[in-house]
Amino acid sequence: MICNWCGEETPDESQFCEQCGAKLEIIPDFDVPSIEAPSEEAPLTDPASRPEQPDLGRKPIAVIAVISALFGIAVALLLVVVVIRLLGL
Repeated sequence: MICNWCGEETPDESQFCEQCGAKLEIIPDFDVPSIEAPSEEAPLTDPASRPEQPDLGRKPIAVIAVISALFGIAVALLLVVVVIRLLGL
């Protein structure tokens, strides 16, 4: 095996270079095949080729706001009940 850092020949079972101390890594000596480009018939960026998504608008934000408001009211009422019990009113 050849050290990728200093180029020194090292035994195959070595984990570190005996010359420079660098960690030895196996790097393949073959070319990685290229990936073919998408066909021009239906490019991925074409909006017509994507499935339609429903337009939700601001509906989810409104639902979260209502739930948060209801939770806040429930916590406030719980605090009022706890204070009334503590004061003995």
